[in-house]
Amino acid sequence: MLKKYFAVSAFLLLVGLTLSACDSPEPVEPEIEVADVADGDWSSDGYGEAENDVVEASDEAGVSEGTWTLDSDASTLTWSASRIASSAHTGTVDIASGSLVADESGFVGGEFVMDMASISEANDNEGFLKHVKSDDFFGVETFPEATFVITDLNDQGNGEFEVVGDLTIRGITNEIQFTAETQGDANRLAMSAEFEIDRTLWDIKFDSSSFVQNLGDKAIKDEIGFELGLAFEL
Repeated sequence: MLKKYFAVSAFLLLVGLTLSACDSPEPVEPEIEVADVADGDWSSDGYGEAENDVVEASDEAGVSEGTWTLDSDASTLTWSASRIASSAHTGTVDIASGSLVADESGFVGGEFVMDMASISEANDNEGFLKHVKSDDFFGVETFPEATFVITDLNDQGNGEFEVVGDLTIRGITNEIQFTAETQGDANRLAMSAEFEIDRTLWDIKFDSSSFVQNLGDKAIKDEIGFELGLAFEL
């Protein structure tokens, strides 16, 4: 009987301890401070790219900065002029020196010097050349050089530029504008252009119907055409 009593008491004590454990308050979870994560730093799939982290390369390669020097031996300046009823005379003028300047924004200027004493004519017509070099036309003895200074270069895309500059002939300066096409790489550039000038703006008025009457077909056109083929090296 006593043995049975102790067995029952032990059983009741075990039940009491179990119930006491179940009634104890739940453990408090410690507060964990989580660092803020910027939006876009993580994707739903794991590692992701933050917004604006990737900068796409430009489709157009920039112009190399510095002074691009004219390769005079590989460059040409061709002229063309004619009377109203005659075939055109053509020839060349040597470009003594030239350069283009580029900064981080692209080409920004340039200047060129033409040797007027070097004027040639395709048929080596000596009488014609003597007259062209005289004061009736370019006055080479007094004005041995002509210059062109670029004042603005507007990039039109696809290698085209609107060129604006001051052309000085016979000591007279006028602004001209023309379109030039370019192609090349980081160290060498080719530029080509065609344009006309009104010679009378530089006081070249010999046999111009704008100033001399009754010349008819013998009048010399006021327009002189030019064709440029230029090569530059950086």
